Amino acid sequence: MKKSLFSLLILSTISLSNQAIAENSYLIQGNETISIQGNVIKRAPVCDLENIGPVVLDNIYDDEIEHSVAKEFKIRFSNCTNFDDLNEISIKLQRQESNELKNTLRGENTTNVLIQLLNEDNDPISLNQENDITFKKNIVDGDAEFILKANYKAPTSGEIKAGQFASNLVFDAYINNNIIENAEEVIEDDREEIDNNDA
Repeated sequence: MKKSLFSLLILSTISLSNQAIAENSYLIQGNETISIQGNVIKRAPVCDLENIGPVVLDNIYDDEIEHSVAKEFKIRFSNCTNFDDLNEISIKLQRQESNELKNTLRGENTTNVLIQLLNEDNDPISLNQENDITFKKNIVDGDAEFILKANYKAPTSGEIKAGQFASNLVFDAYINNNIIENAEEVIEDDREEIDNNDA
């Protein structure tokens, strides 16, 4: 009997306490929203471009230009990661006004000979043709390699002038199946320059 009275007393006390809280509570703000935000970032595909040294053609006599041997050079990418189903690398050579590279040196000791670029099948690359300056390679075990060649070419008119030659080949590299003209829209854009002036 005493235990029941004690329990009743506790319940009555709690009820009175809750009633007092309710009578002394005032809602000052309701239905407030807390914004919880986050951002899931896609890991961008990346590749390492191995160092490309100057491409130095062998010295040649002016009357042997037509028999010159092309010099091979490679553009290598390694450690490609995070590319998922984008398993191709594309390189796009910078378009030129003419099919060949022209001498950028000026002065008496410069040649008027041109430089013809070729693909790995020895087909000439027309640098002024938009559809002839893009190349693709599959990424295999994280690596991809492009093989290009450079060779002397006699000028279209006039006599061959002996002298030094230097020019630059510029390209953009993409891990993508499509070439996008705006470089800012590409996941990662690497523009590298082969500068023969350092030779």
